Amino acid sequence: MRMIFCNKYRAGNTKSLAGNAGILFLLLGFLIISPVFYSCSKEETQVPEAIKALAEDLQAENPGCTCGPVLKQYKWHNEMIYVLEYRGDSSLICDWFPVFYKASGQKFTMDTDSFDKFLHERVFLKNVWTCEA
Repeated sequence: MRMIFCNKYRAGNTKSLAGNAGILFLLLGFLIISPVFYSCSKEETQVPEAIKALAEDLQAENPGCTCGPVLKQYKWHNEMIYVLEYRGDSSLICDWFPVFYKASGQKFTMDTDSFDKFLHERVFLKNVWTCEA
């Protein structure tokens, strides 16, 4: 009697256990993978009108794009900081220092200590503008 019960139990549940294991495996995989995709999604960053106008002015001031200016957006101390940097040109010697702008488009300066902290703590968000000749 015991032998029949064991055989009946195995034969009847083997397929359903395999089917349930497949579904459980898929669900487990989905639960593990979904947070990875969610955490990798980039936060959309808006560029203020003052910065868009600044980019237009920069393009008008340097139509030849000498030294390859780029306006980059960073987040630092929960504030958006825009930095005018230069990529340089292989045929020119470009001597420059970054120019800092607030979201309002207002230019500001940093002392050496703040600049060092900025370099280590900033989070790059995107290139807002790249000069095109």
